Formats: sequence, structure tokens, C-alpha cells
Amino acid sequence: MNPHTLASVFYLLFLISASYGFEPSADVKSYAFSELNGGKIALYDAANELKIIDAVNLRPSAQTTLTADEITSLAFDAGELYAGLSSGIIVKFSKDLNSREMALDVSSLGLDARITHLSVTGGKIYAVAGENIFLVYDPSVKKLSAARLSGVYRVATCKIINGAAVITGWDRSVFRLNLTSMEVKNQGKLDAVALSAAQAGQDMLLGLASGEIASVKFESEENLVPSDRINPKTTQTSAVNSLSKQSLSAAKGKAAKDGSKANAADKTDVNLSQNAVLPQAYGDKFGANLADKTAKNEADVNLSRKKTSVNSLDTKPSANTREIAPKSLNAKIYKISNLRIKSLLSVRDKIYIGLDNGEIWRASANFTDIEKLGKNSDAIISVFNNNESIITVSRNGEIKIYK
Repeated sequence: MNPHTLASVFYLLFLISASYGFEPSADVKSYAFSELNGGKIALYDAANELKIIDAVNLRPSAQTTLTADEITSLAFDAGELYAGLSSGIIVKFSKDLNSREMALDVSSLGLDARITHLSVTGGKIYAVAGENIFLVYDPSVKKLSAARLSGVYRVATCKIINGAAVITGWDRSVFRLNLTSMEVKNQGKLDAVALSAAQAGQDMLLGLASGEIASVKFESEENLVPSDRINPKTTQTSAVNSLSKQSLSAAKGKAAKDGSKANAADKTDVNLSQNAVLPQAYGDKFGANLADKTAKNEADVNLSRKKTSVNSLDTKPSANTREIAPKSLNAKIYKISNLRIKSLLSVRDKIYIGLDNGEIWRASANFTDIEKLGKNSDAIISVFNNNESIITVSRNGEIKIYK
């Protein structure tokens, strides 16, 4: 074999080893990742199938089909898979997915109590219920705390960082919620909707629909104006078996009467009994009036999308980044692409960026050096780190691993 042929063979073998994938099936609706046991990927798709996929060989190790509730969020905790359901229930699955047990029921929050942005860490469950209610549940003492994000009709991203939840809305607002006091601070507005988020050191990176990345810094707590709060003693009812619907309704009424601003949060703490996490029935409780509430803000989002949906998009990675300083946030904005930034991951001094066209890029921490790693067949909706490998999940269910 001549040297040129041998070099070609080695190059081909390098390409094969550099990335390999799991073929697409149905569009992914929710996902989660665990680094334990070599890495596990949980996918829930449009066919109502839930799979756990081995990250080593990309083969399903367990799967099941849901026939009642729809999964609206997934999260791993120490290898155990939790799921938020459309009915306002959070369940924990067995490792083979053949059974599940109740973790929490908040269906009494309202007509639309679907669970999104689920996270389980430090022995506590964090989630968003319905349009804008943030929940913290401590199973060890059966205590449920809730804060309503006034002025936000729907949460876009939510990340737990340094004892706080950093939350963005589809109206481009950015909030920080103290997980101890449940106070919410309105930090300002972005220039475009945040579609993804990742922690990078002490900063929060937000991937925007405009193809930009916002690196947001937060002021110290003492420099922030506290939000309006509700006294738990006056909002808590004598019924402790479920989160009081009357409490939250009263909170909403108070906010409307006082003309609460976007940085005001309605807060309540409720201690739950054993029965609170063991509901007797399931039910799909989507709010029929959601479209009316969101019509105006959806129009705003469509405008942002329209700006990035042009025919000639320059997606070539470039080290030339544009840095601006918005007046409303303590942030730096880096222009990365003309495509939506669907996913972000920070690993040591590298930032991984998943784009709407299926490309995956790697950037230095200050975005001065950017390279293209590869391309999936659809938008990359999530990026995970598994030891020395980068796992990408596409909207159509394709999984690719980049070495």
C-alpha cells in the first residue's frame, strides 16, 4: 500500500473515531443526562416513548411508552430518573422504567400545572409549574416553597447556580431567585429571547435567538432592591395535605390590586404531609386560555426569529466577536452567528455551542477562538460532557458523540 493510500485510510479511521451517532427516530420533547455508570441519556419523544440510552455504545438499556400523562421535563439525580408530567405531578422511575413512584403533586396550582425545567440536586427538587410558578420541594421535611414570577407569562430557561435560580422569560426578562428566602429580583431585559443557558465560573451564559451569547454578571444581594413578599403565616391555610389553591389565588389577587411590578414575587411556604405526594388520580390540566395570555408576547418572539431567518446566513466560525454592553443588564454580548443558539455547555476553559442548523462549535472562554467540531442532521438542543467526550442531542432524536 502506497503512503498516500495509507494516509487516507488513517484519516478515514480518525473521522470515524472522532464522532459516531445514534440514528434519529421521533422529535425529542425532553431529555436528561447522568454521568454515572459510563453515562446515561434519557430521551422522551413525540411518540410518547421514554428511553434510557447507554452513552458508551448508544444502545437503549431501558424503554417504555407512556399512555396517560405527557412528560414535560426530565432530570437525573444520582442515577435515578425523575420526570415532570403535564398533569402537575413529579414521579421517580425505576431503573428499568417499568414502574414509577410519586415524588410530588402540585396539580392544585391551577388549570395549567405542567412541570418544566425540572432539576434535582442536593436532596431538593426544583421546577417550574405552569406558566411562571417556581417550586422548591424538600422531601426530607416535606416542605414545599413557591414563588410566582409576576410579569412572566412563560419561563424560557432556568438554571440553579450558587444558591440561586437564574430564570429567563420569553418576554426577554432575566430574574434571579434566592433559593433560601424565595425572593425574586428582576435583573433587566435581554435584546433577544434566551434559548439556552450554561454556568461558566461565577457567570451565566445565555444563548440568544439572535445568534449572540450574553455573559451575565450579577450584583451582590445587598445592592438589589428586595421584591414584594407574602407572609407565609397569612397565606398558609390549615390544610397541609396539598399546596393551597386559595393561598396562591390570594397572592395573585394581592399582586393585581397593588399593581405589582415585574420584580415582585408572591411567595408561600407549605408543609406537606405524606399524602401530599401520593395523588389518587392523573389528569391532563392544560389551560385553554394560554393562547390568549401569550398572544402579544409570541408576536415579539416571532419578530426576533424573523430577524435570524434570512436566506443568506453566514455560519462560518470566526474569531471576530462583537462585544456590547446593554443598559439593562450587567452583561457582555458576543456575536457568534446569525443562527439561533439552541444549546450551551461550559467545560473548564471551553464553551460548546449548539446551533439551529445542527452545527456544534467549540470556543475559548472569551470567544476569541472558535472552531467547528461537526454537524448533526437537525438543530442541537442539548450538549453534555461525558469525561473526554461531548454528547450532542438533536431535535430529531439523533445523538452524536464528539471525541
